[in-house]
Amino acid sequence: MVNSESKATEQRKAARRPASIAGYILDPGAGIIADCRVRDFSGLGARLQVLAPVELPSVFWLKLKGDGTLRYCNVRWRRQNGVGVEFTRDKLLKVAEDEVKVVKDEVQQLRNQLSWTEACRKGNLTAAK
Repeated sequence: MVNSESKATEQRKAARRPASIAGYILDPGAGIIADCRVRDFSGLGARLQVLAPVELPSVFWLKLKGDGTLRYCNVRWRRQNGVGVEFTRDKLLKVAEDEVKVVKDEVQQLRNQLSWTEACRKGNLTAAK
């Protein structure tokens, strides 16, 4: 009988290396969801040990302690206290592009508010329109 871990290894696109790296599972809107430990990884994915019983979303960000890189993760499998994730670069780029657009829109709104505030201060309300 082949165990499920061996099957997972056979299905991987890249060999994983053993690890013991502390990290955080993040949701951009909610902040830190859980602490975790990376137990093995490759450039394409990782096996994470979740350190507290929490319900994880099917996609999330992974941040390793001491590393500024955020990795966008897609859950491929779940076990009792761990998950196997795939690092998804295409989604990472899409999310980054969406975030840039949101920030640009917010900056434009702030510029508009600033122009209106300055016009009000000068007594020239039509200048801001």
